[in-house]
Amino acid sequence: MAHPGTSQPLAKSQGLRLGLRPATLRLLETMIHCLHGSAGCHTNWDLFEKSLGEEINSIDLWSLFESDKQVTLREAGRLVAKQATDGDLLMGYSMGGRIALHSLLFSPEKWRGAIIIAANPGIADGHKERKARDEEWAQLAETNWEAFLKHWNEQPLLTSPHGVSMTFQNPSSEKSAKVARSFRDWSLGRQFDLRPDLPKITCPVLWLTGTKDEKFSAIAKDSVSRIPGGRMISVPNASHRLPWQQPDSFARIVKDFVELSSPF
Repeated sequence: MAHPGTSQPLAKSQGLRLGLRPATLRLLETMIHCLHGSAGCHTNWDLFEKSLGEEINSIDLWSLFESDKQVTLREAGRLVAKQATDGDLLMGYSMGGRIALHSLLFSPEKWRGAIIIAANPGIADGHKERKARDEEWAQLAETNWEAFLKHWNEQPLLTSPHGVSMTFQNPSSEKSAKVARSFRDWSLGRQFDLRPDLPKITCPVLWLTGTKDEKFSAIAKDSVSRIPGGRMISVPNASHRLPWQQPDSFARIVKDFVELSSPF
């Protein structure tokens, strides 16, 4: 049984992992669709689901790469929106946050609200350099996953005080190839700068960062100033991976936002 409003053929052809509305009464009346970050996977949201105490739809973004056809960020956002019922909420972390922004802009009728976590809406310049850097990550993921994982998690931006790894430990060759492909198709260097379009987002948007993530906190502050219904919260004692560094605080913030945005 698919989540109401979901296209069953899409679920089969794309292999998207669907969260189902349980038959029992939910405390939260809205389904939250969760998008993971670069090199991560949909099970990264298991801790959040446990802390929230509610069933969510954690989407496997790698399932969008089922063919050799290029999947742009805009197309990814459209495919995500096809899973949702009108009035659902969308949440995206980092790369998933960029896909969420595309879905908000190109399928605005679907979403009651959104939570964007440590995401970048676009860059004004340096696209060529960013594409070259992401190509290096892609090649490393394809040829030496262990080295890729080591270097990825050693980035200062991703250092976790709790040692949380948000990546596959032992992916299949097919999965690592899809991760590599995301660095090409969804590179920030290929993304249009969405900042001029952010005022077009009509639903409430909560933009979250960690207080120790200075770069993305500055990006968030600028971004919410452009969104009519945007507001920002910085989570104490957290950096880029704030949902996993401060899971209880994160779950409380999300639950409060969902309840405030609910029409019931």
